[in-house]
Amino acid sequence: MNKPGAEQPETVDATPTSEWADDSVEWVTVEYGGPALEVGMYYQWSATSVKKDVPITTTEDLRGLFYLAE
Repeated sequence: MNKPGAEQPETVDATPTSEWADDSVEWVTVEYGGPALEVGMYYQWSATSVKKDVPITTTEDLRGLFYLAE
């Protein structure tokens, strides 16, 4: 997990982009496309690697924390 919030909660804009290394050590980026984030609320993202429809790894707990500042 690279961003946002890899080491500590991180401020983001209204459409944050998550970035992590996949199992083949290539960087993956995904722009947030869900409901509007609320100012001051904390959010957490995670990623799960799947092989042949079976989860094989996931990002660590307590990482990927972010929030929308004013």
